[in-house]
Amino acid sequence: MALDHSGPLLGTILYASSLKLFVLGAVLVNVAAPIRTGRAALDWSIFVAELLVLMVIIGVLESVLARLKMRRVPYLLISATLLCASGFILLVR
Repeated sequence: MALDHSGPLLGTILYASSLKLFVLGAVLVNVAAPIRTGRAALDWSIFVAELLVLMVIIGVLESVLARLKMRRVPYLLISATLLCASGFILLVR
């Protein structure tokens, strides 16, 4: 947890977290919507726009799920497990 740290170590933890979110977001955007036009400037602008849309979606989900009642958490965990299992099956297949 980042609550136990302060100073440069907290900055390093926050930077690593944001870098992880960027890398996973970039992978998700390139897998979900692989748009290639052939022009580098247009491809970069589309990529940045897709990442901005992903940021908005993540922000809305985090604000909605923060108010989630504790009785619904097991359903969320079960659905996450099923999605991971189906992704693993598709990967192996």
